[in-house]
Amino acid sequence: MSGRFSDKVINWIGFTYLRSLSLRNTTEIVRSFYERDCFSKDTVLAHLEFLIDQLPSISEITRIFRPSRSGYYAFDGMWFKYQGEDRVLLICFDTATLDVVNYFIARKE
Repeated sequence: MSGRFSDKVINWIGFTYLRSLSLRNTTEIVRSFYERDCFSKDTVLAHLEFLIDQLPSISEITRIFRPSRSGYYAFDGMWFKYQGEDRVLLICFDTATLDVVNYFIARKE
């Protein structure tokens, strides 16, 4: 496999990662599909970063779609490791539509 993959493959890698939320599982699934060791965690991360860079920001999505909010919000957090350090993803979302209103990545909750 070459270092350049089609958009379809990159989108599939992103979908697989979102389903498993594990780089290890994603690389194993992709490797088993191609029946060769063609993807590393670094390769998968590079593809995910490429996809993320194409996503609009939350404010752009709000401007484009003008979502209606119920007025009831909830907050949640999810801990993860980033470069060996603990981080928390704090999310504010609408309880009726489950739309993400905003998010913040912090060192402490």
